[in-house]
Amino acid sequence: MLCIFRDMYFFDALSPRWHIFCISEVSCCLISDMNTRMKFYFYSITNSAQSNRVLNEIQRDVKNCTIMEMPAGTGFIVPLSLTLRSGDVVILHVQDMKEVQFLMGLKDDFECFRNIICLEDREPDNVLLSFCRQFSPRYIAYGDNAVQETVAVVEKMLAGYSKTN
Repeated sequence: MLCIFRDMYFFDALSPRWHIFCISEVSCCLISDMNTRMKFYFYSITNSAQSNRVLNEIQRDVKNCTIMEMPAGTGFIVPLSLTLRSGDVVILHVQDMKEVQFLMGLKDDFECFRNIICLEDREPDNVLLSFCRQFSPRYIAYGDNAVQETVAVVEKMLAGYSKTN
Protein backbone atom coordinates (compact mmCIF):
# COMPACT_ATOMS: atom_id res chain seq x y z
CA MET A 1 0.00 0.00 0.00
CA LEU A 2 1.21 3.46 -0.84
CA CYS A 3 0.26 6.61 1.06
CA ILE A 4 1.28 10.13 0.19
CA PHE A 5 1.59 12.75 2.92
CA ARG A 6 2.31 16.31 1.78
CA ASP A 7 4.14 15.00 -1.32
CA MET A 8 7.22 14.21 0.73
CA TYR A 9 6.58 10.90 2.50
CA PHE A 10 5.58 7.49 1.28
CA PHE A 11 5.13 4.15 2.95
CA ASP A 12 7.24 1.44 1.40
CA ALA A 13 5.37 -1.84 0.95
CA LEU A 14 8.65 -3.73 0.92
CA SER A 15 9.58 -2.76 4.45
CA PRO A 16 7.33 -1.10 7.03
CA ARG A 17 8.99 2.28 7.35
CA TRP A 18 8.53 5.80 6.05
CA HIS A 19 10.91 7.29 3.52
CA ILE A 20 11.38 11.01 2.96
CA PHE A 21 11.87 12.42 -0.53
CA CYS A 22 12.41 16.07 -1.28
CA ILE A 23 11.39 15.63 -4.91
CA SER A 24 7.61 15.61 -5.27
CA GLU A 25 7.88 14.12 -8.78
CA VAL A 26 8.79 10.77 -7.22
CA SER A 27 5.51 10.72 -5.33
CA CYS A 28 3.53 11.64 -8.42
CA CYS A 29 5.27 8.91 -10.41
CA LEU A 30 4.43 6.34 -7.76
CA ILE A 31 0.78 7.36 -7.62
CA SER A 32 0.35 7.11 -11.38
CA ASP A 33 2.07 3.71 -11.37
CA MET A 34 -0.39 2.08 -8.96
CA ASN A 35 -3.15 1.31 -11.46
CA THR A 36 -1.07 -0.24 -14.21
CA ARG A 37 -0.89 -3.93 -15.00
CA MET A 38 1.18 -6.56 -13.28
CA LYS A 39 4.90 -6.09 -13.93
CA PHE A 40 7.68 -8.60 -14.38
CA TYR A 41 11.22 -8.15 -13.08
CA PHE A 42 14.34 -10.25 -13.54
CA TYR A 43 16.89 -10.41 -10.74
CA SER A 44 20.23 -12.17 -10.57
CA ILE A 45 23.02 -11.99 -8.02
CA THR A 46 25.80 -11.81 -10.60
CA ASN A 47 25.89 -10.16 -13.98
CA SER A 48 27.16 -13.29 -15.69
CA ALA A 49 26.88 -14.55 -19.24
CA GLN A 50 24.39 -17.22 -18.09
CA SER A 51 22.05 -14.71 -16.45
CA ASN A 52 22.21 -12.43 -19.51
CA ARG A 53 21.43 -15.41 -21.76
CA VAL A 54 18.46 -16.43 -19.62
CA LEU A 55 17.09 -12.87 -19.52
CA ASN A 56 17.46 -12.46 -23.30
CA GLU A 57 15.72 -15.77 -23.98
CA ILE A 58 12.84 -14.92 -21.64
CA GLN A 59 12.43 -11.44 -23.13
CA ARG A 60 12.50 -12.89 -26.65
CA ASP A 61 9.98 -15.66 -25.98
CA VAL A 62 7.42 -13.90 -23.76
CA LYS A 63 4.85 -12.02 -25.80
CA ASN A 64 2.81 -8.98 -24.70
CA CYS A 65 5.03 -8.24 -21.74
CA THR A 66 8.19 -6.34 -20.88
CA ILE A 67 10.50 -7.92 -18.36
CA MET A 68 12.62 -5.31 -16.61
CA GLU A 69 16.05 -6.22 -15.32
CA MET A 70 17.03 -5.13 -11.83
CA PRO A 71 20.77 -4.45 -11.58
CA ALA A 72 22.59 -7.60 -10.52
CA GLY A 73 23.43 -8.01 -6.87
CA THR A 74 21.90 -4.73 -5.69
CA GLY A 75 18.89 -6.05 -3.81
CA PHE A 76 16.28 -3.37 -3.36
CA ILE A 77 18.57 -0.37 -3.06
CA VAL A 78 18.16 0.86 -6.62
CA PRO A 79 15.63 3.40 -7.98
CA LEU A 80 13.94 0.70 -10.08
CA SER A 81 12.86 -1.04 -6.87
CA LEU A 82 10.57 1.93 -6.14
CA THR A 83 8.31 0.74 -8.96
CA LEU A 84 7.84 -2.72 -7.42
CA ARG A 85 4.37 -3.35 -6.02
CA SER A 86 2.83 -6.16 -4.08
CA GLY A 87 1.71 -8.80 -6.55
CA ASP A 88 4.36 -8.08 -9.16
CA VAL A 89 6.39 -11.03 -10.43
CA VAL A 90 10.11 -11.37 -9.74
CA ILE A 91 12.06 -13.98 -11.69
CA LEU A 92 15.06 -14.98 -9.60
CA HIS A 93 17.93 -16.47 -11.57
CA VAL A 94 20.11 -18.62 -9.32
CA GLN A 95 23.27 -20.44 -10.35
CA ASP A 96 24.39 -22.25 -7.20
CA MET A 97 23.97 -22.67 -3.46
CA LYS A 98 26.14 -19.64 -2.68
CA GLU A 99 23.72 -17.36 -4.52
CA VAL A 100 20.71 -18.89 -2.76
CA GLN A 101 22.37 -18.28 0.60
CA PHE A 102 22.97 -14.64 -0.38
CA LEU A 103 19.31 -14.32 -1.36
CA MET A 104 18.25 -15.70 2.01
CA GLY A 105 19.37 -12.38 3.49
CA LEU A 106 16.84 -10.66 1.20
CA LYS A 107 14.08 -13.23 1.72
CA ASP A 108 11.83 -10.84 3.65
CA ASP A 109 12.00 -8.35 0.77
CA PHE A 110 10.58 -10.96 -1.63
CA GLU A 111 7.57 -11.91 0.54
CA CYS A 112 4.95 -9.71 -1.12
CA PHE A 113 5.92 -10.65 -4.68
CA ARG A 114 5.13 -13.62 -6.86
CA ASN A 115 8.46 -15.36 -7.28
CA ILE A 116 9.63 -17.68 -10.02
CA ILE A 117 13.01 -19.30 -9.50
CA CYS A 118 15.08 -20.32 -12.51
CA LEU A 119 17.99 -22.57 -11.50
CA GLU A 120 21.04 -23.12 -13.68
CA ASP A 121 21.74 -26.42 -11.94
CA ARG A 122 20.52 -29.33 -14.07
CA GLU A 123 20.08 -31.71 -11.15
CA PRO A 124 19.77 -29.69 -7.94
CA ASP A 125 20.06 -31.54 -4.67
CA ASN A 126 17.36 -31.51 -2.01
CA VAL A 127 19.20 -28.93 0.10
CA LEU A 128 19.24 -26.40 -2.74
CA LEU A 129 15.57 -27.03 -3.53
CA SER A 130 14.58 -26.70 0.14
CA PHE A 131 16.34 -23.33 0.34
CA CYS A 132 14.53 -22.22 -2.84
CA ARG A 133 11.17 -23.31 -1.42
CA GLN A 134 11.62 -20.90 1.49
CA PHE A 135 10.86 -18.07 -0.95
CA SER A 136 7.38 -19.55 -1.55
CA PRO A 137 7.88 -19.44 -5.32
CA ARG A 138 5.08 -19.97 -7.81
CA TYR A 139 7.41 -22.25 -9.72
CA ILE A 140 10.98 -23.59 -9.57
CA ALA A 141 12.41 -24.30 -13.02
CA TYR A 142 15.57 -26.34 -13.45
CA GLY A 143 17.12 -28.70 -15.93
CA ASP A 144 17.65 -28.39 -19.64
CA ASN A 145 14.25 -26.75 -20.21
CA ALA A 146 14.38 -24.26 -17.32
CA VAL A 147 14.06 -21.18 -19.53
CA GLN A 148 11.20 -22.65 -21.58
CA GLU A 149 9.38 -23.64 -18.38
CA THR A 150 9.87 -20.14 -16.96
CA VAL A 151 8.47 -18.62 -20.17
CA ALA A 152 5.45 -20.94 -19.98
CA VAL A 153 4.77 -19.96 -16.36
CA VAL A 154 5.07 -16.24 -17.15
CA GLU A 155 2.68 -16.56 -20.10
CA LYS A 156 0.19 -18.50 -17.97
CA MET A 157 0.37 -15.81 -15.27
CA LEU A 158 -0.23 -13.15 -17.93
CA ALA A 159 -3.21 -15.05 -19.31
CA GLY A 160 -4.72 -15.47 -15.85
CA TYR A 161 -4.16 -11.80 -15.03
CA SER A 162 -5.77 -10.61 -18.26
CA LYS A 163 -8.89 -12.70 -17.54
CA THR A 164 -9.39 -11.10 -14.13
CA ASN A 165 -8.69 -7.51 -15.21
